Amino acid sequence: MYRLIKKRLNVKIFKATRSEGVSDCSVIIPLRENDSSLETVSSLSAGIIIPKYIVEARDLGLGANFARMRGYKVAKNYLCENMPSLLLFSDNDILWHKESIAIMDKALEKHKEVDVVYGHYDRGYETVGKRPFSLDVLKRMNYITMMSMMREKAFTCFDQCLKRLQDWDLWLSMALNGSKFMYLPKKLFWTKRDYKKGLSGQGIASYEEARDYIRDKWRLEKQEEDKVESN
Repeated sequence: MYRLIKKRLNVKIFKATRSEGVSDCSVIIPLRENDSSLETVSSLSAGIIIPKYIVEARDLGLGANFARMRGYKVAKNYLCENMPSLLLFSDNDILWHKESIAIMDKALEKHKEVDVVYGHYDRGYETVGKRPFSLDVLKRMNYITMMSMMREKAFTCFDQCLKRLQDWDLWLSMALNGSKFMYLPKKLFWTKRDYKKGLSGQGIASYEEARDYIRDKWRLEKQEEDKVESN
């Protein structure tokens, strides 16, 4: 389903081998030293529509944000004008439903004014992320999963200081820069991961430090008893 077209240090770029049913999308998967993306790639490959490229990037002990940005930069430099118009960051423990890429791709195709589409998902036995977009709510807490499809031209990059709540910071950055978000009332994937465990790399790693750093960065008002989803 995919063939390796580029290998550079800690990054591998794979291209879909089929010509039909392919989304103009790059999926970037950050990996630790001994991680495997097999299950995630298999679930993507089984989709009704599959992404054109899958990029695997090792974190070299520097954290997921480093790996995400490294994968993105290598892909953009290598593909140049062939860089897909859509972008998706996926963790390596995500099991995508077969309709997910198609749902997000078609939503962005239909709604040209929208830059980011997201849905909800199951984390163990809990359903997470069922909430329409509101900038006021986003300023108080994160409820949008990292596994959301965006237009590549709208991507504002990750803050390398953060090892927690990176997705919240990214969505705030994009929203405050004028990007439009749309909630899709669809369950897009499943994960059994405990997001309180297994954080790697150096930087701001504690929940409280990351929350306060982001609040100060974006000059957000402090709210009591806010719960920020880290996904």
